[in-house]
Amino acid sequence: MILYITCSITFFIGIYLSFQSSLSFEQPGSVFIWGSGLVLLLYGFVRDIFLLVKKHKEEAPPTQKKMALICFESTLGGLAVILGLTLQALDWTKLTSLSLGSICILVSLIVAGGHYTRDWVLVLVKVKNHHNLLPGWHIQTWDEKTQLPS
Repeated sequence: MILYITCSITFFIGIYLSFQSSLSFEQPGSVFIWGSGLVLLLYGFVRDIFLLVKKHKEEAPPTQKKMALICFESTLGGLAVILGLTLQALDWTKLTSLSLGSICILVSLIVAGGHYTRDWVLVLVKVKNHHNLLPGWHIQTWDEKTQLPS
């Protein structure tokens, strides 16, 4: 609940500042790309630390099957950081000017998007002769996930 309130307040402050403030930041576009990825990674890190502390205080759940997983938001944030730093190293982006209000709006949307995708994970499985598989989206229940080959 606090996250929704914080995102909403930041979003509306951003809208207000967009109309009232002339303060803006001029940086290469790549800085805003890797900065957005960093915001997403930091949000996920803070949330995971909170969940670990909360889990530590509670009774331990029964042991579940171990699987190779990676959080979707961590993957997306990491790719954005790598892309932004690569573009910056190659000097392939133009100078971009963003107002303080636009940055507030961007941060609130990134955090809200990270919260929306907080339960999305990529399951990493090894499948022989995978050339016969077609990629696609499928939302699985936990029962389906536990049936995956290990």
